[in-house]
Amino acid sequence: MLGVMYILSARLHMYFNAQSGVQRPLWATVIQFCDNFDPEQVRLAPERMIMLAKSLMRYASDQGNLKLAIPLLYSLVTRLPTTPSILTPNHSILLLITLQTRHITPEICILLVENPIDELFMFTSIYSDDSLSSNDNLFYHYLGGITLTKMGNYTAALDYFETALTAPSTHNSPPAGLQLEALKKLRLVQCIALARPQALPKYTSPVLMLFQILGAAKGVHLRGSPFRAARLAEIGKYIGIDDE
Repeated sequence: MLGVMYILSARLHMYFNAQSGVQRPLWATVIQFCDNFDPEQVRLAPERMIMLAKSLMRYASDQGNLKLAIPLLYSLVTRLPTTPSILTPNHSILLLITLQTRHITPEICILLVENPIDELFMFTSIYSDDSLSSNDNLFYHYLGGITLTKMGNYTAALDYFETALTAPSTHNSPPAGLQLEALKKLRLVQCIALARPQALPKYTSPVLMLFQILGAAKGVHLRGSPFRAARLAEIGKYIGIDDE
């Protein structure tokens, strides 16, 4: 199985990146591997599984249907780590394709709700290009919040946006731009689900706290309720949470 993983990931990578004339593996072969790989064996070379995940996106896109990659990526996300609550680079790839295709399956919602991230996947080499950081955790929770909002699970979406908002940053560094976007979306979902903005989490960056105060003074953030549905839809579309 380990040999199959090396050959499959290498051939796909070379086909899409090296332009070396390597023949592309059959899609059926890729499906069979993703559905039946031995998790304990592939954990010996996790970088190869990340390489495979990136190639899956391009392969499915070449076939004109990016949705084809979703069940295969889901298998990689749930079976490569010892538990789906361990964040891998494949987690964000899965959510990106889910949002791009607007194809949110019940399994993905269950993954988000029942498997909150509590650990980052550790690669065998600390110098691996795929090693994760707090920014990866921030990105995943930001995407998860959007996904859950689109599915109407506002309670879980708020948890994800709050996690993104309070993600730790490098000492003395300003909050990431994505955290500002998470703050905007958090406020919108609070207004939809709870009728008004709520107090920000305890560990929110003081810079974001200040932004909220200045925004409120300038009328940038939504205050008061009830809000008309049309207005909420308009604002939601503006900040990236548009209705289907």
